[in-house]
Amino acid sequence: MPERDLHKQPFDESTRTKLLIYRSYIRAWLQVFLHAERFRGKPLQFFDFFCGPGEDSAGEPGSPLIVVNELFAERARIDQRGHSVRLFFNDHDAGKIENLRRLCSEKSLAWQPQESRK
Repeated sequence: MPERDLHKQPFDESTRTKLLIYRSYIRAWLQVFLHAERFRGKPLQFFDFFCGPGEDSAGEPGSPLIVVNELFAERARIDQRGHSVRLFFNDHDAGKIENLRRLCSEKSLAWQPQESRK
C-alpha cells in the first residue's frame, strides 16, 4: 500500500483541527515555563519527530512553523527570562527536512534548523 503524504495537498479539516490544538497547547505551556520562577534561565526544548516540510502545498504552516511562530511571539520574554531555545525537528524523508531548512532560511525565522551533532 502506498504511503499517504499529507503535505502534497492542502491540509484537510482534521489536520487543521489537530494543528489548532497543537498551537493552543504550545501557547498555553509556553506561558507556564515563561512565568514560573523555577524555570527561569532553563532551556526551552521542543521535539517534533514527524515535522514534514514545514507547510502544506497551499503554504499553510505545519507544526514546525507553528512552534517557531509561537516562540517568536514571546521572544522578548524568552530573552528577558534567560531561556535558550532548542528545537529538534526530524522526519523520515530527508527531502522534507531540506525543504524545512530552506523555508526557515527564506523566511529569516528567529530559530533555524541545524545539523544534528553525532
